[in-house]
Amino acid sequence: MYVRVTTFEVDPSNVSKLSDKIAKIAPIAKSLPGVADIYVAWRGDGHGVVVAAYESETAAKIAVARLQAVWGELAGVLKSPPRTDSFEQVEHVIG
Repeated sequence: MYVRVTTFEVDPSNVSKLSDKIAKIAPIAKSLPGVADIYVAWRGDGHGVVVAAYESETAAKIAVARLQAVWGELAGVLKSPPRTDSFEQVEHVIG
């Protein structure tokens, strides 16, 4: 397993738009080959995180180009470009 954690920030006045935006991009994210699971979480102050688990690092790298389209859908509400960290050592604890 391979995990990417991406942090993002939107203007607090746009937080109410996130659910609709995420619903719109969910089919794109779900169709990415090698994706095991994706969570998106955010706070009222506009700070958020995407945690995406992939079957492998290779699958994560292949997904990068299509993920640009996903982030493009959020461009109108983002305050700055998202920041992504990757983790190749992953332990599944619960679930």
